[in-house]
Order: sequence, then structure tokens, then C-alpha cells
Amino acid sequence: MSNPRLPVAIALIAAVVAGVVWGPGLVVRLAIVRSHPYALDRFYRQDVDWHACRAESDDLGTRCAEVTVPLDYDRPPGRTTTVSVARRLATDTKHRVGTLLLDTGSSLDGMSEVVDRAPTVAARHDLVAVDPRLSGRGLVVQDLDVLRSALLEERVSYLGWSSGGALGEAYARTYPRHVRRVVSDGAGRIAGDPPTLRVTGNYLFDGNRCVAQFVQQYLVENQLPPRDAVCPR
Repeated sequence: MSNPRLPVAIALIAAVVAGVVWGPGLVVRLAIVRSHPYALDRFYRQDVDWHACRAESDDLGTRCAEVTVPLDYDRPPGRTTTVSVARRLATDTKHRVGTLLLDTGSSLDGMSEVVDRAPTVAARHDLVAVDPRLSGRGLVVQDLDVLRSALLEERVSYLGWSSGGALGEAYARTYPRHVRRVVSDGAGRIAGDPPTLRVTGNYLFDGNRCVAQFVQQYLVENQLPPRDAVCPR
């Protein structure tokens, strides 16, 4: 006599393998397994231990953590190092878009500026400020992808300026399927999928509401400004 539970068990296994049941965490984990070398699995699948930040004054509700990455990605069993991150969870959870990685040169100060200048972006994203390692852009780009996975995100958005802007663009070129939106400083826009929105100058720090509105529309609504758009100074 055949086991009546066998077809159900087979169907459940097939559904799990396809990544369609058991909630978003498992779906992401299954996708992660297919997106990196097996030797890096322990880094991509690590649990993040969030703790109170060491900042003397932080009224943003921010939590901090250290994500473990290989010192050399060609030798994953070897020595490791950590990347420090700070996270502020989205406050508008009903309309949450996802995670927005920030590289502003000053983790909490930059996060405060995003909250002040682009409140819709801050409300609908988990803001994750990254303090990247100093050597090797290729290494840092791989670090960002490990971080994405550790945050249980299939795709992330990125906002950065100066060297942080260049890093975000490099990450989007290297891992285009893992990036939702990119905003960096500089002139013009970069074609691609996703396209990168470049804004000249300190677009959030200088208090230019017009520029902040363009950034919000792109990150939240996926609306790029017209190519000839100019904001008054």
C-alpha cells in the first residue's frame, strides 16, 4: 500500500526547493546558496548580533553590529576581519521598501542627515550605515554582498558620496541582480539595470530640498528626474 503522505511530502520539498513557502527568510537563504561559492557559505549565512552603539548620543534608535568577512576572499578558510555597521529600522513598516546601505564617511552623522533631509526615504527603508575596510575596492564590494545576505535581503539600495559613491557604483556593476537603486555624487546618470542617479555636490547636506525630492522619488517610487532637470542653488 502506498503511503498517502508521500505525495504531500514530495510537494512540500519541491516547494521549499523552489523557494515559494515557509516565509521570506528561507526564500532568501535558498537564493543565497545559489549566488556564491560554497566556501563562502558561512559568511553569507551568518547571523548578525545587533547591540547598543557606542555613540555617546544617538536618538535615532540605532543598533550596531560587526559582520565577519574573509581577510582574503581567495582563502576563505583563512583569517577573518569585521565590517562595522549601524542600522535604523524603517518606521513606516506598512510601506517598507527594503534596506538602504549608506556610505557617507560618518555613519551616524550621515544617517541623521538622511532622516532630516529625506524623511520618506528614512521612513520606508532600514538605513544601514557601513564603515568599509580601507584596502582593496574589490574586497569591499564583496563585503557589501556578504552584508546584504546577512541582512536577509535579496536586493538592497545604496546611497553614498565621495569614495562611497564610487563604491556603490562598483557594487551595482559587480552584483546587478542584488541591487535595487543606487544614488551617488557626481554628474549625470549612468545607464544600466538598475541605473545610477548621480547628483552633483552634497545633495543632502546643503539643504537643497529640490535635490532631496529627486532622491526620494527615485529611491521610493523609482522615478528618475528628467535628464535636463536642474535644481536652483
